[in-house]
This record gives sequence, structure tokens and C-alpha cells, in this order.
Amino acid sequence: MSNSPDVRAALEALIFASEGPCNLSTIRRALPELSPGRIPGLVDDINEALAGSGRPYEISEVAGGYQFRTCLLYTSPSPR
Repeated sequence: MSNSPDVRAALEALIFASEGPCNLSTIRRALPELSPGRIPGLVDDINEALAGSGRPYEISEVAGGYQFRTCLLYTSPSPR
């Protein structure tokens, strides 16, 4: 799984499937070929792809891990 699109997809799926923030040790167990230094860049790549496709969510660093969250643009109540 050395191909970046495959690694990005695996990382995105792992974070998506996690019940809470997906921490570094969970990522390393699931994707041992992924060095810790690459993770922030891959998360940035995923977030760019999500934003580019108009998704209302992103991956954020939360409590020592990564988690999907609603983008700030969509968190305020809509006017009635």
C-alpha cells in the first residue's frame, strides 16, 4: 500500500470508522508502513480533497488524535 492514494484512502477510512479520535498508535497498528511524520500531510491532502468536492466535514486534530468534524461554515444555526 505504498501508493499515496491508497494510503490516503486507508487513513481516511480508518479515521472515519473510529468511534472517537483516532490516535497515532491506532494508525500505526493499522498502517505500519506509514511513518508518523507523513500523517499530518496526508490529513491535509484528504481535507483539501474534501473541501474541493464541497463536503461539509473535515478531519481535525482532537484529543491527541484525528476525527471527522463538521466544517465551521455549517455549525452555526441557519436563519429562520
